[in-house]
Amino acid sequence: MTHKPVRSPEREQRTAILILNELPRALRNQVVVVVSTMACGDLYATAKIGSRFLCMPQSNFSDTAFPRYAAGVFATALFASDVAASIPPKARNT
Repeated sequence: MTHKPVRSPEREQRTAILILNELPRALRNQVVVVVSTMACGDLYATAKIGSRFLCMPQSNFSDTAFPRYAAGVFATALFASDVAASIPPKARNT
């Protein structure tokens, strides 16, 4: 018989808040973060950045390291999308 992890809404909410707190202040209003629990018990963070979604599984990160790592990934993606959006379409194709 396999053990199914118990979902903890408090853990998910706490992690989402920690991820938002790790983001630079200027980016916090541009990102929506939702954290859920996968069947294996690991967390799964999804960030909505503009019209794009970016997902980050907890993998081998502890509950304390995961928010900082996820925030770094989300901030980098937001920065990269802003830079890409600032390049004129003709310059992107050359």
